[in-house]
Amino acid sequence: MGIKASIILLLLLFSSCNNQQELPVLSYYINEQGKRTEYDIREFNFTNHYGNKFNDQSIKDKVVLMNFFFTRCPTICPKMIVPLKDIAQDFRNNDEFLINSISIDYVNDTTSVLHSYAENHDALMSSNWYFLHSTEKELRHISELLRTSFKIENNTEDFYHSTYAALIDKKQRIRGFYNLLDDESIITLKSDIDLLLE
Repeated sequence: MGIKASIILLLLLFSSCNNQQELPVLSYYINEQGKRTEYDIREFNFTNHYGNKFNDQSIKDKVVLMNFFFTRCPTICPKMIVPLKDIAQDFRNNDEFLINSISIDYVNDTTSVLHSYAENHDALMSSNWYFLHSTEKELRHISELLRTSFKIENNTEDFYHSTYAALIDKKQRIRGFYNLLDDESIITLKSDIDLLLE
């Protein structure tokens, strides 16, 4: 876990130093055995808030922002959705950009619940924003790929997830992590999205 945290910290530092107009690429990590492990964001299977399959082919050749949330979240999720709505609005006319908000409440956040949530937050107006759900196994898999984590306790009554979102390029590589509750991080994120869309 310490190694993961170190990699994420380094990436955060690099993504905030954006003067060279080039973003770092996180295409490998050091595993628990100390060996270099290469990867990209592939081989995942979800269902979106319309009930359609959503997988790695759905983000092919797209710039994608991915974050974790759940609809019953009373604390950070309502705050996180504000900048996400702003970003969705800013890039609403770009077919090469997507937002993927992944629910970690695989029991309660069904397709219909996610659709109602999207509707209640005016997210249905954004054709580039998808609310996704899947099995616990698939969630564990995507959290590993995104080099992050979430925690479920007390039979899915309590959840923990990060306020960070991962920015993924058209080759399905992670290019940065951004705190959705930090104004400066959001400014940098928008600039970095523009760079990847060029």
